[in-house]
Amino acid sequence: MISTTTGAEEGTKKRENAVSKDAQRWDAIFDIGTKYRDLNEVFILQLIEEFKSLTGIKLAHLVDLGCGTGDTLARFCKQDIGVTGIDFSAVALKKANLALSSCDSDVFLIEADLENLDKVKIKTTVGTLWLCKFVLAFIKDKAKFLKNVRDKMNKGDAFLLMTPVLHDVINYQKEDKPSIAIRVEEADALLLKIFGNRHIFSNEYQGERGHTVSYLVKK
Repeated sequence: MISTTTGAEEGTKKRENAVSKDAQRWDAIFDIGTKYRDLNEVFILQLIEEFKSLTGIKLAHLVDLGCGTGDTLARFCKQDIGVTGIDFSAVALKKANLALSSCDSDVFLIEADLENLDKVKIKTTVGTLWLCKFVLAFIKDKAKFLKNVRDKMNKGDAFLLMTPVLHDVINYQKEDKPSIAIRVEEADALLLKIFGNRHIFSNEYQGERGHTVSYLVKK
């Protein structure tokens, strides 16, 4: 069953009154069929095992913060895991709805701005993984966002932050897409300050161009 909502704890808001220029820009990007990096099956299976090892609980639900067209949600559905996708692009969520139409697990799609995550009503269950994949660089107030994620999490939940990172010693070129990355020191400091730990689940191309880190932290 797929449930799609546009709302917040303080009441439902019409999209035409709440949509931002950023949402309109992403609508246009998703409308032309732009695709972004997805998690492969091996990564997901390893993540499911690591989640259980870290929390002592079987992974039952995924909350994808900035889910886009739902490709990652669909992969978790195939593992019989319920999913919640949040994005402020109506175009992306429409495509996600189609991508998840054959999913047997519970699916919740929420149209909302991650900058105001504290106002978004999210149904969670014991054993939830909160995922932020290649999104943090686009969040203006990163500390506020991460605090909101932490506050939404239940005791024993885990948070996976997957982000490209930059290094001061590398002279990045346009093709390196530095705009989608943050400084590795900033990522480390934010997680330590807000979650108290920065356990690294995956560290790809460490110290090089295209360096991507996946931090898995427990509340």
